[in-house]
Amino acid sequence: MSIYEVHLGSWRRNDGWGFLSYDELASQLIPYVVDMGFTHIELLPVSEHPLDASWGYQPIGLFAPTRRFGDPAGFQRFVDGAHMAGLGVILDWVPAHFPTDEHGLANFDGAALYEHPDPRRGFHPDWNTGIYDFGRRESRIS
Repeated sequence: MSIYEVHLGSWRRNDGWGFLSYDELASQLIPYVVDMGFTHIELLPVSEHPLDASWGYQPIGLFAPTRRFGDPAGFQRFVDGAHMAGLGVILDWVPAHFPTDEHGLANFDGAALYEHPDPRRGFHPDWNTGIYDFGRRESRIS
């Protein structure tokens, strides 16, 4: 097993320095990874996130790929293309913390709904993010 880890938004940009689409990434990145001899491609977080600079590590939409590179069907084509080329696909999924900005989940209903009410357990000072309280029904993934 040999894994090529990549952040789709910074691997390569188009001529105007905009993001490549999932389809453009499929036609350029997949052959590159195959030619380099890797068996798997690990995508750094592809969940929706508000801040490009976070590389997806401060997600707000855990269950759908970001629209930065296209629609979910484009993402599906990318994954299908990788599989057809013989590559396994690993997704870096980040359900540990979330932005505390107004558009995030922090104090979603006016109180600590997804995070622990004690900030010593529900806030990550280094990242300025909320930490999910997986003991709460609202935060469990099942």
